[in-house]
Amino acid sequence: MGERWSGRGNGYSSGSGQGESTRPTIRDVARKANVSIATVSRVLGGAGLSTPKTTKAVLDAAAVLGFRANRAGQGLRSGVSKILGIILPSLTNPIFAECAEAIQCFAQERGWSVLIMTTRYDAANEMAAFETLMSYSVAGFIVTVADADDSPVLDAMDREGVPYVLVFNQPRQPGRDFVSIDNTAASYAATKAMIDHGHRHLIMIAGSLAQSDRSKRRAEGFSAALNDADLPAGKIIELSFERDDRDSQLLDLLSQPDRPTGFFCSTDILALRVIGLLKSVGLRVPQDASVVGFDGISIGGLIAPSLATVLQPSYSQGEETCERLIERISSEKPRWPQGRLLSFELLERESLGNSPDTAEPIVLPSPT
Repeated sequence: MGERWSGRGNGYSSGSGQGESTRPTIRDVARKANVSIATVSRVLGGAGLSTPKTTKAVLDAAAVLGFRANRAGQGLRSGVSKILGIILPSLTNPIFAECAEAIQCFAQERGWSVLIMTTRYDAANEMAAFETLMSYSVAGFIVTVADADDSPVLDAMDREGVPYVLVFNQPRQPGRDFVSIDNTAASYAATKAMIDHGHRHLIMIAGSLAQSDRSKRRAEGFSAALNDADLPAGKIIELSFERDDRDSQLLDLLSQPDRPTGFFCSTDILALRVIGLLKSVGLRVPQDASVVGFDGISIGGLIAPSLATVLQPSYSQGEETCERLIERISSEKPRWPQGRLLSFELLERESLGNSPDTAEPIVLPSPT
């Protein structure tokens, strides 16, 4: 109880007197005991959440490898620190960076520290980040995962009794606390605004649906708005969040008869890409095509034309998520109900205009 671990880069030290180069790591203990790194961390931290058999296996492995606990650690209670683990898909998207800043400021004001890892929208990286942060005996997690209803890392947290709160995710599965907005309702509102401006041929540019349950929900709202307006189902084109894909699918659409006049994008970053592409082939926004994004990043209001978008309160989401997590860590019966949907705002800026009377296909230059 109250133990801290020291050593070269792995948070542990060996009592064998061996040199730095031969010190075993937490991974060595996990491998020898045939358990996860997270399990080793919790057993050696005295959290008491493992079975007697697992606990014995870990302690035996640590003894054989020559580990010893450094009890000089400060600020630990019941084997955990006043450190929060933050797992986000990326910090290149301002929406996540702003949320991370809010979490860090809120935590620091209350005497907590944070460790942040990013996953590049990959479920395997989410598990690796979890195990790494567990090796630092973090007290709980704020997480954005690829799919909150099908998530190995959330299943692992549930099994091990680790406190966590989701941010941006909107799980359908009960029992998982979260702070988000209603992504389906927000995308429905954005799509309806385009329909109200006379657009009848709409497409959605989405981040990979397999990498983001937020994209899935936004696609649901897009499709529902078209259906309610008795319009044909809109095409959904998926683009990678991380890789700068060649936009050949979009170019092909623009060169066809009856080309789209409205583009709903599941993030502002994707919307900015679409505006750049439209301009590169000689189309004007919004005179020839309208573009609506999602997130409300600040740069969207600074470009010309300014970006119409769904504004979600990323800073407020970070603050409330952090408050909820600290409450869960500190109280066996937190006062919060599970799950909170914050309000969103549709910003009808310059990139949203009336549909042109005709939408002639463009003639693309021959490839060089």
